[in-house]
Amino acid sequence: MTPGPEVLEVPGPDGPLGWLAVDAAVDGLSFGGLRIRPEVDRREVEDLARVMTWKLAAHGLPVGGAKGGLRADPSSPELPERLARFADGARALLRERVVLGRDAGATDESLDRLYAAVGRDQLALARPAPGGPARIRELPGYHRGMAGEGAAAAAAAAGLLPSAPRVLIQGFGSVGRGAAAA
Repeated sequence: MTPGPEVLEVPGPDGPLGWLAVDAAVDGLSFGGLRIRPEVDRREVEDLARVMTWKLAAHGLPVGGAKGGLRADPSSPELPERLARFADGARALLRERVVLGRDAGATDESLDRLYAAVGRDQLALARPAPGGPARIRELPGYHRGMAGEGAAAAAAAAGLLPSAPRVLIQGFGSVGRGAAAA
């Protein structure tokens, strides 16, 4: 059995506020998304970190997989405070090893708040050149739908798709639309 990811649990006033799971690192770096949902749980975050490792490998990117999960309603007025608490609890990983992007419930604004609370920009760990982009969405070649394309490529690389796939895609947000296009 493969050992599970390294998981940091961020405590909250009423139980866990969230988790940051690092499944793998390449040259000390892991990428993933921040999922913001009231019902997110540790197991979901661990599983998604593992899938990020596969997806990033299928893209040929030299980074490992990670995933953050924040137990919060993305539309709640308490979200900024919860993001700040999560950033405080996960600060060391976010400053030294992990870059988080958008996932379910996360917006560009919520990520900007998270990284402002950490005290550095989103790409500080992986900036391609001095003075380069500060956010993933500013990288050359970035486009909406990349996550779904990566999920489809990872499934194909893992041999999970038949030669003439017929699949059901639940949801048609950024990931579903990208997977359908792939």
